[in-house]
Amino acid sequence: MRSRNSTTVLSFVEFKKQEILRNPQRIGLFGGTFNPIHNGQLIAAEQVARNLKLDKIIFIPNSIPFGATHQDAIDPSYRAEMVRLAIANNSLFDINTTELFKGGKTSTYETVKELKSINPQNEYFVILGAHLIKDLPNWENAVELSKISQIVGIKEPNNDTPDILNTKWIFINYLDISSSDIRSLLRLRRSVRYLVPDVVAMYIAEYGLYQGRY
Repeated sequence: MRSRNSTTVLSFVEFKKQEILRNPQRIGLFGGTFNPIHNGQLIAAEQVARNLKLDKIIFIPNSIPFGATHQDAIDPSYRAEMVRLAIANNSLFDINTTELFKGGKTSTYETVKELKSINPQNEYFVILGAHLIKDLPNWENAVELSKISQIVGIKEPNNDTPDILNTKWIFINYLDISSSDIRSLLRLRRSVRYLVPDVVAMYIAEYGLYQGRY
């Protein structure tokens, strides 16, 4: 025989489930190496969120970066902490470290599928730079990814806006800042002020990150 208390608890759980289903969210997913995260990425994320009326932007740092340009990526724990520091004062931003815990190279499709299985009511938007959109057809499960999420392309100077997998293009106030340029400045012991949040610059200095890396 079911107790009165257990009935109350079950009813509450069911109520919360129904409440969640009644309130789906529009979630932007911003993955990357963030080596380090910089102001250009933060501004882009903010503008995409406002443009698409998103409820949240989730930054997803990867464990092992893709591409030879990130062979000098520092330990993922440092990169994740810099993201946490950079977004701490923006209630619109959050971080998901799923790919770090999994380790190895991860698939964007698998990450989105996992998030979708947890919160199927949510609508997901995968945010990518124009240079990444061009290579999207070569991604693993790219077509499947486009079926469970909306691909969002950020317009970049000197890059076109191809109609690939129904990409939705967003034009923003683009800042030409790159993590590779920031790393070069740091190796030369030069200032990165205004390129990264002050709190990130302080963290880099505290741990001596990127110094001596070539």
